[in-house]
Amino acid sequence: MLTAQKETQTDAFGAYKLYLALRLHFNSDSYDAVKYNFKTSGGDLEKFRNKPEAYWFNALAKKYTFKQLIQVFLAQFLAGKKWGGMHTSQADFEGTYTDWLRKIESLTYTFEQDLATLKVHLETGGKQCVLSELFVCDSGRPFVIDRYHRKQITLETITLLDILTGFVLKCDTDVKDTILWPKTKRLIKKYEPFLELDRSKFRAILLQNFPLRGEAG
Repeated sequence: MLTAQKETQTDAFGAYKLYLALRLHFNSDSYDAVKYNFKTSGGDLEKFRNKPEAYWFNALAKKYTFKQLIQVFLAQFLAGKKWGGMHTSQADFEGTYTDWLRKIESLTYTFEQDLATLKVHLETGGKQCVLSELFVCDSGRPFVIDRYHRKQITLETITLLDILTGFVLKCDTDVKDTILWPKTKRLIKKYEPFLELDRSKFRAILLQNFPLRGEAG
């Protein structure tokens, strides 16, 4: 999705409208920023000009391309910043973006390392390292989600796993956790349109580490 976006600049109001679209995307169940091409019904130019934060969007529009603005706001919302980093320091804002870029640039490595971590925990627990074990809900939520909340694997990995297997919807009726699961489930689904990957490549990595039960040696 991001590769289709332009490497052109926008203005302060354009940056503001993009921000509104992504904020709504991550804080609403019904709105899909990608589906609606980052367009919302909100955003009045005259009102925007009088907003104290207009200077902030102007600075961002000068610094980043349109595609980069999507990425930089995306990184903030994925980090749990409800207001998209608007009220954080410049160092924190840029650091969050840099950290996200680093993970995306090493996505294959991150995925492989996280799968290795999952293997260790399954083996330690006397479990077989097959694909289905990743999604068993012994703790009230899928094994991989439990490991994510323990900060042992990344959001990118659990999102990739859902893209490749669709486990979120398949496990939904078995999950007993009514506090963390709904938020995590939505975050995964909201993130998916922004993760660009070679599905065949990542599926091969996944099955190499966690074969289907009938293929396990």
